[in-house]
Formats: sequence, C-alpha cells, structure tokens
Amino acid sequence: MPVNNFKYQSQKLLDCVHSFSHKDKKEEIFLDGENLSFKDMNHIFENETKVSLTQDQKILARIKHCYEHMIKQVENGVPVYGVNTGYGGQASLVVNEGTKEQRLAMAQKISDSIVHVDVSTGPVVPKAITRLAIAIRANMLMKGVSAVCPEDIYKFC
Repeated sequence: MPVNNFKYQSQKLLDCVHSFSHKDKKEEIFLDGENLSFKDMNHIFENETKVSLTQDQKILARIKHCYEHMIKQVENGVPVYGVNTGYGGQASLVVNEGTKEQRLAMAQKISDSIVHVDVSTGPVVPKAITRLAIAIRANMLMKGVSAVCPEDIYKFC
C-alpha cells in the first residue's frame, strides 16, 4: 500500500499509540510543555483521561510575556511573520502603517484571514487522532515561545 495513503497512515498511527497500551489509568493529564510521555499520549488517545493545562504560574507568565512582547512589536510596526505580514508566498507584504490601534486591527484581520488554511476537506480524521493531535499541539504551545494568546490555549482543553 502506498505510504501517502491516508487510511494506511492513520492505521500506522493507531498501531503506534496502541503499542504503548497499559492497564493503569490516569484521572487527569496536565500539559506543561515538557512532560507529555507516550504513556500519557495513549491515555489521551483512548479518551480515558481529562486533559488540562498546568497551573504553574511560571509557565503561564512565560506564555503571557511572549504574547505581550509580540503585541508590542506589532504596535511598534515591527514585522512579525503572519501577524502583520502576509504568509507563505506573500510573506514580504508588511502592513505596519498607521497608529498602534490601526496596526493591531490590521494584524487581527490578517490573523482572521488565515482561518481558511486551518480547515480543509478530505477524509474524516478519527476522533482519537484529532484528540491526540490537539493535546500535542497544546502541549507545544505551553512552552511559552509561540506568542499565542494565553486564552486561546485553554480552548484546546
């Protein structure tokens, strides 16, 4: 079967995650950007376990600081890829004219225009794979280096 076949790839992922099966159960997994194990991923994959974000104030402060720093860069007209610039082939388009408020409004419009890239058509991805992918992404964002709005990470869990 070709490697690029969606069903084949999905089954390989399912097989991989199931290879970490275990009998013990966790009530909750806290994502902190560092400690998501294969065992945790299996718990998430099988939908046994509630997924929450850490309440570690140091981590949450780092996420907030990175986001606020990015906002200040936009306010000051500094090009930030995909925020106040185009993306992909349009990355050289920089929108940094006007007042702080106008620059922030334009950055919001650019951000909103990316939504069409986030969703697409194609085969339905099994719920377990979607749940695990979202948890992995949320965990990565908890590192606090992506300049994501802290409230947006909470939407994942």
